[in-house]
Amino acid sequence: MLYIGANNLVNEKMKRLFPFFAFLTFGYSSASAQLLWKISGEGIESPSYLLGTHHFCTGEFCDSIPGFYEAFSQVEQVCTEVDINSFNKVNSPEFQRKLRGYMSLPEGVTLSSFYSKEEFDEIAKYLSPYFGNNPEVYRGLKPITLIINIQNIIMIELMPEFESSSGIDQYVQELAAEEGKKSIGLESVEFQMELLYNTPLEDQALQLLELCRNGGIKEEAMELTDAYKAKNLKKLDKLTRKGCDKEEYETMVKGRNVAWTETIVDNISTTPTLFAVGAGHLPGKYGLIEKKRKKGYQVEAILQ
Repeated sequence: MLYIGANNLVNEKMKRLFPFFAFLTFGYSSASAQLLWKISGEGIESPSYLLGTHHFCTGEFCDSIPGFYEAFSQVEQVCTEVDINSFNKVNSPEFQRKLRGYMSLPEGVTLSSFYSKEEFDEIAKYLSPYFGNNPEVYRGLKPITLIINIQNIIMIELMPEFESSSGIDQYVQELAAEEGKKSIGLESVEFQMELLYNTPLEDQALQLLELCRNGGIKEEAMELTDAYKAKNLKKLDKLTRKGCDKEEYETMVKGRNVAWTETIVDNISTTPTLFAVGAGHLPGKYGLIEKKRKKGYQVEAILQ
């Protein structure tokens, strides 16, 4: 139970904070604990594959996923959530201006605008180990910008190897480049920035205050990461579903899965493809696995 100021406003957002913004990457298999799925049938000549990823696991984890390298050798292209080609413009002055716009509060609004003096003092104290003792450093940043930075810092503390290694998504793209396979994406960088940073500012402010009061990111991160590495997908699904409300699920999972399904179907009909996406997009009634089955495809877990 979370409270804001004197209003005793109960807020469940903090329970959703970590798994939703940093780890929309989990799910479960009703058949087995597996991350790699084969898509066949409906007249396609060669199978395609779905790989559930964890955005903070390094590429070396693919060594422990049964059938990964064999599946990779069979496809002609890879598809991740973000088109690797869109990263070519990330360092351009134009994109950097856009990024600052996404991360920053509107002109005339400061971080302290959302809080009482006592609440902002709490926040400043919590943020000091991450951003220093001068609130001017972050006064113009959106709360979600601070939250994401804290999450990244904590994840690198928990998994130092991630700082110098590629995540699974990037690793798959790098393998494709090495072998001359095409890389495509389901979304643009701009779309994901919009999705992450343009949530209601009032909600972001509540999330940041509850993070400062209750913490929990490190413990929840460990639980989620351990479950993923153990391929305990039922537990991951339980943790993730507990961590998001109906509106968030509609936006971040269900809606994107609808759009992705069309792209996936278009590609597998002509080109064997390995789709590497956050594993939370795979399971359930509205998951990518079930959506392919409803369209007549066979979707089977790769066990070895």
